[in-house]
Amino acid sequence: MHLTVRSSNTGIFDGEATVSVNVSPKSANVIVYTNGKKMIKQKPLKVGVQEAKKGLVFDGSATLPMG
Repeated sequence: MHLTVRSSNTGIFDGEATVSVNVSPKSANVIVYTNGKKMIKQKPLKVGVQEAKKGLVFDGSATLPMG
């Protein structure tokens, strides 16, 4: 999973990171929620400044193995 953060104002939160997740079996339908909002690859997820200052929680517990 690769995360890129871009601020709409001062650039305080700009940055990026890559997180590797091991899945068994080798394929899975990866589902990640950020602060309760489902992340979709083709659509940026918007988070308000106040919410971001409190911290972001990534939850991948909805990920389902395939096969």
